[in-house]
Amino acid sequence: CDAGHCNQRNAVDPTCGAGHCCQDNASNPLCDAGHCGCATCIGGDTPIFSCTADKIVSARDVSVGDQIRAVNAEKGESVCSDVYYVFTHEESDVAIRITTSLVDAFTVSYDHIVYVGETFEERRPVLSQNVKAGDTLVATTTSSNDSVKVLKVENVDMDLVNVLTIDPHLEIQKNGGIVISAHSVDEAAYRVLFAPIRYIYLMFGASAVEYMKPLFNVIDYSFAKPGLRMIK
Repeated sequence: CDAGHCNQRNAVDPTCGAGHCCQDNASNPLCDAGHCGCATCIGGDTPIFSCTADKIVSARDVSVGDQIRAVNAEKGESVCSDVYYVFTHEESDVAIRITTSLVDAFTVSYDHIVYVGETFEERRPVLSQNVKAGDTLVATTTSSNDSVKVLKVENVDMDLVNVLTIDPHLEIQKNGGIVISAHSVDEAAYRVLFAPIRYIYLMFGASAVEYMKPLFNVIDYSFAKPGLRMIK
């Protein structure tokens, strides 16, 4: 199950399935994090509204300390939320591109959490690879009250970036749009894993996180390695 066959999560050889390595990378050590994908990222070209820059920016251009648009779970409305951690993966990876009725498409890594449901309050977390055509995605939009339907799900090659915010419900696309989680696999466990980084940011600011980033990047990269992935 090498990179040529598995091609970063089953893109080339369907015989290399979930049970072997491409689903959660636990069974075959030959398919390491470098071959089986970023486990907690969004596409680098994902449009996000930056409150700091007061404009739409690409996810790959977001920095620790910026404020970007997210949804506050208690208020159920859009807020400007602090970015407390960013990790940009150096190489492109196979990811999932979801085309919807609201926007052209957006891209997330395998195992990233996408919300299915009619409203934010009724959201149901679903792993990206389990989203299918016909599903309704949670969205906030100022231009239409129509449901956001999934039209197509496909594999693409994309640079990926992990962007974590204090309010972990990212709002992507222009003028309001689809709401996805900043987390993957298991939201509660993910919050626990990255709680120390969040605490350091809240107590000491962006400069402290940047200073310790080499250590934090090890945690991020290790997230996808065999034996270190969180249990669902």
